[in-house]
Amino acid sequence: MSKRAPNYPRDEFDLAPGDIPHPGVHRTPRTAWQRLWPYVMTAVLCAMLGAGAIWFLTQNPDSKVSEAITDVAGEQTPADTQDTATDGEGDGAEGDGQTEDNEEPADNTTDDGGDTGEGTDSEEPEETPAATVDRTASVRVLNAGSVAGQAGQFADKLTADGFTAVEAANFEGEPPTSSLIYYLGADNRGTAERVGEVLGITQLVEVESLRANISVVIR
Repeated sequence: MSKRAPNYPRDEFDLAPGDIPHPGVHRTPRTAWQRLWPYVMTAVLCAMLGAGAIWFLTQNPDSKVSEAITDVAGEQTPADTQDTATDGEGDGAEGDGQTEDNEEPADNTTDDGGDTGEGTDSEEPEETPAATVDRTASVRVLNAGSVAGQAGQFADKLTADGFTAVEAANFEGEPPTSSLIYYLGADNRGTAERVGEVLGITQLVEVESLRANISVVIR
């Protein structure tokens, strides 16, 4: 059951004009600026607080923000320096190019070894002096084989080549397995080589004691 409204007598406040769209509303309508200025003031205050906080943090050397700004500045400085150095090198390279263009070609008179002598002073290998052949040296031709008269045939070949002291004989003792030439000392090396060329014997043996300057053993 609804409660009945108190029965008060009507007064001047109950007599609202009929042209009012909302009876009982007596406030005047607000303008657009009145509706927006609280939001504008809030944004301005937030911006001021943020700027103040950033200024405070950057002025404090112990803050993380100050360290971060210092690190970024330190990283950018070498890059800027490198760019400057690169520009300087480019200018230097252009300058070098201009200098090279202005330079006259160098004199190439030394390319062929004309002035320095490098082309003609190349060292030549030293030739080994030819061994001395002494055809007056004593030569014994010894037959150690089974063919009789072979020593005399070889002795004749040496005599025909100009040797003057050639003796033919038989070998005594244990014969070698192949034909060879014994020569007495290094002074007779050249003569022994010539004897080998005439007789077709390549094996040469130097000894310290020998009855002749050269002994040829034929197998």
